[in-house]
Amino acid sequence: MKKSRSTTIRAALTNSALAALALGTRPYYQHLLNAAASAAHTVRIGYTKENGEHSERLITPTAKVKQSLAGDYYVRAWDALRAAARTFRIDRITALETA
Repeated sequence: MKKSRSTTIRAALTNSALAALALGTRPYYQHLLNAAASAAHTVRIGYTKENGEHSERLITPTAKVKQSLAGDYYVRAWDALRAAARTFRIDRITALETA
């Protein structure tokens, strides 16, 4: 029986502590965000802005994670809180779960 992408994403998030330990946080979040982008799946993130302000967001990644010329990783997503497309830096994401 073939698993759906949503089921696969949920299963990966269930094992988040083990996966993050094995992969490291950035590669783990990158993998999950890329899977969510492929499936048009919404995720809930904790996000800390450059000024230190923390918020929780519901986002739907619209493209796979990309690396900037400076070496930072970003994901482009629809942000339900702002009702607009936004770009999120992966190293500022503090938590990630399915919505």
